[in-house]
Amino acid sequence: MSNPTPLHEREHPNWEFHPEFQKDVMPHLEDWSWHNDTKPCFVDGDTGMVVWVDHLDPKQREFPEDSYVYTLLQAEAGPVGWDHTDCHEILLETDDLSAVKQMLYLEKLGQDALPVTEDEEGSCRQIDAETDFLAAVQRVLPEDSWDDLESYALKATTEERIAYALQLVKKEVTS
Repeated sequence: MSNPTPLHEREHPNWEFHPEFQKDVMPHLEDWSWHNDTKPCFVDGDTGMVVWVDHLDPKQREFPEDSYVYTLLQAEAGPVGWDHTDCHEILLETDDLSAVKQMLYLEKLGQDALPVTEDEEGSCRQIDAETDFLAAVQRVLPEDSWDDLESYALKATTEERIAYALQLVKKEVTS
């Protein structure tokens, strides 16, 4: 019989989350929290984005000098799903929940914009999805960064365009 109590509640009892994170973000992520970890962990099953959530109160953190609550990383694709045990590149460290939501949203749009098969590159579905992704990115980037992306996009593959756009967004939300 499965335990209906969410992992983060069993593994990290009495952990205080930002109410908006609980309401708007947690329901869309898989709970991968574990008692050996110092904080709860959630993963977007579609994109492999990992969100570690620290204490809201800095005095309760493992490293009180850390000035951020949320850490986003990219999990590696494993043989049976995402492997978050070997994430090295930190995509974002922030207290800004809107930046977390924005990155998760854009990562999802970017993932959806990738061709599902080699033959799908340039299909109506793929082009529409990439157009939606780029429109969302354009709303985030300042004009000079958007101009850089447009220049880069002319000589890049879909995968390269999406990766570069997300890199520019990350730079923008962390500055």
